[in-house]
Amino acid sequence: MKSALSLVFLLAFAGTGCATVPCASGFVEALGLCVAEDQVPDPTCTPGCIASAHEICGGTLAEPECVCAPGYEGVPCEWGTVPNDPGFSEGGDAWVSPINARIVPSDPSPPVDPGFAELDGIVNCEGGVISQLVDMPPIEAADPFVAEVTYRGFGVNDVAFGFNRAWTRLPVMGTSADDYQWIERARICLGDAAYGGPVLFQFAASERGSACPIQGGRIEVDRFSVELAEPGECPLPGEVVNGEADDPGDESIPWIRETQGDAVADYVGEQGLSAVRIGSPDSAFGDAASMQTVVSVPLPSTLPSPALRIAWRATSDVFFQMEIGTFGGIFSTDRPLGTLRGTGADEVSTYCLAPWTHGNVIDLAFVMLGNLPGAAVELLVDSVQVVTDLRCSDATENLDPTFAAASLPRTGTISLGSTAGTFRVVADSERARTVEEEPTGFLEITYSSTAVQNIVDEWVLVPEPDDNGDPRVSFWANIPLQPSIPIRRFIGLVQDEEGDLFGAGDWGFYEACLPRTWAGRWYRVQVQVGGVGSPPETEVSPIERILIDDITVDTNASCVVDP
Repeated sequence: MKSALSLVFLLAFAGTGCATVPCASGFVEALGLCVAEDQVPDPTCTPGCIASAHEICGGTLAEPECVCAPGYEGVPCEWGTVPNDPGFSEGGDAWVSPINARIVPSDPSPPVDPGFAELDGIVNCEGGVISQLVDMPPIEAADPFVAEVTYRGFGVNDVAFGFNRAWTRLPVMGTSADDYQWIERARICLGDAAYGGPVLFQFAASERGSACPIQGGRIEVDRFSVELAEPGECPLPGEVVNGEADDPGDESIPWIRETQGDAVADYVGEQGLSAVRIGSPDSAFGDAASMQTVVSVPLPSTLPSPALRIAWRATSDVFFQMEIGTFGGIFSTDRPLGTLRGTGADEVSTYCLAPWTHGNVIDLAFVMLGNLPGAAVELLVDSVQVVTDLRCSDATENLDPTFAAASLPRTGTISLGSTAGTFRVVADSERARTVEEEPTGFLEITYSSTAVQNIVDEWVLVPEPDDNGDPRVSFWANIPLQPSIPIRRFIGLVQDEEGDLFGAGDWGFYEACLPRTWAGRWYRVQVQVGGVGSPPETEVSPIERILIDDITVDTNASCVVDP
């Protein structure tokens, strides 16, 4: 909104007489004068409108008035029906289904409404969405909201539900057309990205499957509506549910616990001065545990450079995993945040939150897996906070593509199988790909055993195809000429792209095409060091190192049109 002084200047500069003479191209009439289209201020109401009553200032510049925020209606303002045609039963143009999807408005079989949206069997491989653009209220004039969804699916890697650039995963039940089941009125907290202007709500397949191009599967959505959250149901942007890990003395504060074998997951310490704990008294084979909470990640416009700060302590030389997104259980390594390697001392770690999390509400889980040494082990987490950390990149297509945050652990890395593998971001002009006055850094992966499995997990925003070609992701890597274990690149969900990355003993350029039908959505890119295909466990001496730098997302003629 422009200041009153700016408006006076603009109106004076525009000249007089515009009330009777049409404004020139690029100008519009405002208060009887011509003003540049991008300089027209919002109406100003005096006295101001009451945000807590869901009011905003509307009307015109000449006649401003307090009106209900978008989605609210009546006197007083109350939440209405959002979006249009939430049950897919009207058969109109409220929903957009450009490819691989359709609206079935009159089928009586779904459980809640007579109509439904269907994404057909090729959606898992070739993309396609059901979407609606909805004008949502600014967060300061809105209640906390949840999405309430009735859906089912089979043969897909779960259902993806998106609001603008924030996406979350909805699990499906069933593997075939004979046994897939409706999940009724699932509730998903809406984050910062779902407020304040046009919001594109979408349904699609979560990820392109490893079996593509073999087709199959289906997604059906019976009803989707935006509802008021229950008190305390959803954290506000920047909040972590019980981030201080205080023991409530009962089960009312939802750190969700899961254990297997003799493992434990609980609170320890005095009430109000406690921590959450996962561990095992003897680390027997198969012991596993997790504890998870919920984080509402702000948009960078709300909180610049959002990051997670975690205070923790763990048994020396024992790895514990951290997962974000929709947590799939103890043995999930689906959305790694990082790996905590214990030192026996109190630690504080900061992880930049990747752009795909911005404006979203995500699970945060701490996980202890099996195959641990035969002694008591534990991880204590004392505090989790959302903070601003200006060392985090301001990139919007993927996380810190030039590895500038050299003093922070790399988000999206995970070590499995052995403590003999490490990650670190390094600023070293002698080994960097390019030499600058201030080296931007690179990611160094090391391993001293063939038993390691180190994973770098990146999510990139797929651009629209253009005159330059189809979407592409590329990066530089320095790989040993004959590495002791396989180095692989994966595009999508465990979808091997061109097999091993062969080393040149120096920096080499690697690229892969991204599916054009995923444009505007996040897509997984992985580099895996070790794992399947590695030789039996042996020592690697001297230690081998892999360097990665300059991850780029663009369009390029080298990528053919690929559905």
